[in-house]
Amino acid sequence: MVEKTNYFNGQIIPQLMKFASTFSIVTDKKIREGTMKEWSDKIIKHIYSKDSYQEKIAPWIKELEPGIKEQLIAHQMSKLLGDGFRKNLRIILVVDELSTEQKDTMNNVIKAFKLENGESIQFKGYVVRLEQKINLTDGQTEYAISVFSRRP
Repeated sequence: MVEKTNYFNGQIIPQLMKFASTFSIVTDKKIREGTMKEWSDKIIKHIYSKDSYQEKIAPWIKELEPGIKEQLIAHQMSKLLGDGFRKNLRIILVVDELSTEQKDTMNNVIKAFKLENGESIQFKGYVVRLEQKINLTDGQTEYAISVFSRRP
């Protein structure tokens, strides 16, 4: 237990703080804008890597922006992502174990980072536990069934 706590305090918290700070007003605006552009580009590149992803995203953008031309969907996504990074960012941590105290600590640490609109970056922690391992008959493929829990 001590080892997991040390790892949480020494690795997880600093990494999440570093991530949160890159989007927060505590970071130079030019650096922050560059980070937001980089993340937007990565997300858009991922979406355009498969037709099935595009088919899911395009209707959402068209619902938000009726009459938008197909050629402008990626541009609009970039604008919406940038707006989200500036005004409404949530960090989600999915781990195998998270005590109430650890979750509260992370929530308080992450909330300290403010966005451009004065709102705090939000934190959500989820616990994933391996409930059952399934081996298929080919002997090579393994699947795990996990349960997501909002606890603690």
